[in-house]
Amino acid sequence: MKMTLGRYIYKRMDGVQGELPQLAYMVKKSFGASNFRGFWFYWNPIYSFLLTYYVYKPLKNIMSQGMARSLTFIINGVFHDLVVSLVIGSVFYGVTLLFSIYMVILSIEEKINLNISKLWSKVLYNMILLLVPFFITMYLLN
Repeated sequence: MKMTLGRYIYKRMDGVQGELPQLAYMVKKSFGASNFRGFWFYWNPIYSFLLTYYVYKPLKNIMSQGMARSLTFIINGVFHDLVVSLVIGSVFYGVTLLFSIYMVILSIEEKINLNISKLWSKVLYNMILLLVPFFITMYLLN
């Protein structure tokens, strides 16, 4: 049985209530995650709910978990690019490229079973994994 959005957010936020406390909790948990997979687990629970129940789980029923996750990252990027394309009035594909890089990083990280223990290292690691691919993508698009 599919979880409701409200229950999903309540569970993901460990019961934290209110928009600003939830935002602070999301940022703290995401950047304090011991790996990049943990970052994505806590980042944007509303969008995570939609991707989990309407993209990832249906795909996982017809393909491997790894393929379903990879395709979910790509679909997520395409959706973001559609929004950006509508806003700027021309075709944009940078987010799909960026999310494809994130997908590769996540896959490598899982293969080596990476877990970081010190908080400052976790924050720095997750910031680097978000920003370096972002700047590489922006460079490639120019």
